Parts: sequence; structure tokens; C-alpha cells
Amino acid sequence: MTSFAYRGDLQRGRLWARLFAERMPAIDCRVVSELEGDVDATVHYLGTWAPLADYSRFPSLEVIFALGAGVDQFDLSLVPPGVALVRLEEPGIVGMMQDYATLAVMALHRDLPIYLEQQRRGAWLPAAVLPAARRRVGILGLGQMGAAVAARLTALGFPCSGWSRTPKALPDVRCHAGNSALGPFWPRARYWSACCH
Repeated sequence: MTSFAYRGDLQRGRLWARLFAERMPAIDCRVVSELEGDVDATVHYLGTWAPLADYSRFPSLEVIFALGAGVDQFDLSLVPPGVALVRLEEPGIVGMMQDYATLAVMALHRDLPIYLEQQRRGAWLPAAVLPAARRRVGILGLGQMGAAVAARLTALGFPCSGWSRTPKALPDVRCHAGNSALGPFWPRARYWSACCH
């Protein structure tokens, strides 16, 4: 039987196994944490965010599905020859990244960590509120997600700077590209968001 091995959070892995059982019963879905140390020649497909240092335990492996937003974390020299590395595009992940980055930027912009600490101490010392236009956000990675985050934050009035390995042009974003541009990019932003390419 062909198997799909899920490597990650045990609870999420069990959800994957249930969905495979319902929708693709011909493929056995296993959670890798339950297989640690085993060599399994039936595993043809591996779903993981974090790469393995050694794939030899899966001698029949054909495809690695990267379960994150990108594949930058994988050292391609360690992926066995003939094994495809596939980046999944989960519906909704771009919106979730926009929400997460917006939450983080707004929490910092409106001094939420300071107020939570004051609440813990029973104090109330209001801080001056600056407009979003005076708080530049730096976005590291201007791929699909980084561009979406920039669009959301510029719509909220935050000026944005972005960096990517290769040149990009995004509306209302000061774009920087390549290693030589990292120096000028870093000091200009008040807040940072790291997005995959």
C-alpha cells in the first residue's frame, strides 16, 4: 500500500490521517512522530514543514510536500535525487498571514505590550498615539504573502518598505532587492514582518 507520512504536530497529523481515510482511503496516512526510527518502504509522499537531515528511512520517497508557505528552509542538496519538492498553496493562508501580520503591527503600534504590563501591575499610564503614517513597516520577503501583507498594511496607512532576493515593484512599497540592499533596508522600519518568498 502507498503511504503518505505527515511530519509535524501530532494532533494536526491525526486530522490529516482522518481526512485521508475519508477522502483517499487507498493511501495510508501516517504521522511520522509515531514512526520515529522506522524505515518504511511504503512511504512515497512526505508532508513536512521542517526538512529532514536524512531521508534514507523512506527509500521509496517520490514527493516531499512543503507544508509551510515556502521552501526556503529546505537544503536542496539533502533532498534525494529524483524526489520532487512541492510547495503547497493552502486556500486562505494568504489571508491568515495578512491577519497575523496586521495583528502584530497594530499591537505594537498601539502599545499593547505596554498596556498589558500596566494592567498586570494595576497601573494606567496612557502613551501618546502616533498616526500609522509615522510608523514604517519593513517586510522581509515580497513573494505572494509579503506582497499581500504590504497591501493590507498600506491600506491601513502604514508606509512599507520591502526586501526580496530579486527585484520587485509593488504599489506604495519602497522595494529593495539583493544582499547589498539589506544595509539600507534595515534601519528605515519601526516594525518588521518576515514573509516567505
